Amino acid sequence: MPYFDPAESDGLQDLLTNHYALPERDRPWPELLRLEGGFRLEWLRRQLWQPLFATLLAAGAWGALRRRGAFGLFVVATAFTGLLTQAARPDITVWGERLIAPARPVPVVGVPLPLERVARRPAADVPDPRTRSLSEEWSAITR
Repeated sequence: MPYFDPAESDGLQDLLTNHYALPERDRPWPELLRLEGGFRLEWLRRQLWQPLFATLLAAGAWGALRRRGAFGLFVVATAFTGLLTQAARPDITVWGERLIAPARPVPVVGVPLPLERVARRPAADVPDPRTRSLSEEWSAITR
């Protein structure tokens, strides 16, 4: 027996009828899937046209998962909720940028993590201030 949830059906009708301003749909699921397909194609087209967010999202997810196991998984799961929230609304013009907001911290957190190791490594040309005195540094500069 197929599962039927009246709240799910009502929510879908609410979405497709613009909060019941339009007549109810007889077959809402095929229409939702058609709208979802169009939404995904438009989203991919926009990401291919302006790939910065998608690139930073992939780099941030890679950096977070590579450097911080459980924390990285939490960051990526949070971003995934943003993507799923946006996917639940098949109209790309309806709050598209706000719905995907949980995905925005992934590049901010994940991209710097692989660079953390490089930033902590001392440069070969810069003298370590703890080992040399100020007079030794001045004598090395004046030579």
